[in-house]
Amino acid sequence: MKDAYIELAVCGLHMRGYQLNHQLTELNAVYDRKDKTLPFYRMKVIPGDIEKPFLMYHEKGFPMAVEVWRIPAGNLGSFLAGIPIPLGLGKIGLQSGDVIGFVGQAGYGEDYKDISVYEGWEAYISRQRDE
Repeated sequence: MKDAYIELAVCGLHMRGYQLNHQLTELNAVYDRKDKTLPFYRMKVIPGDIEKPFLMYHEKGFPMAVEVWRIPAGNLGSFLAGIPIPLGLGKIGLQSGDVIGFVGQAGYGEDYKDISVYEGWEAYISRQRDE
């Protein structure tokens, strides 16, 4: 199963051109495509020196822009081990089908800034630069 890959959706700092993208490329992940979630997600931001977004399932959500990467199945565990609380990986619904993606752990994020109306990290960052 040497050539087995898992599709992984990223929605923030792991996207191309952002601070944590190297964590994917160092594990031989390859960019596959842009996609959008089904309209059942909200994007929250973990506060800090560097804001970190994540997705939360919500019946009154939005379609969120994501990037889909293909990571070798044998490297997914190493990637998961480096993800800090309150982030995790779980199944998320994309317009092209279900994949693994960043999600917030239950009980976290209720008070975090909600940037869902931007429908994605890049639109949020672009708006911040314009202000």
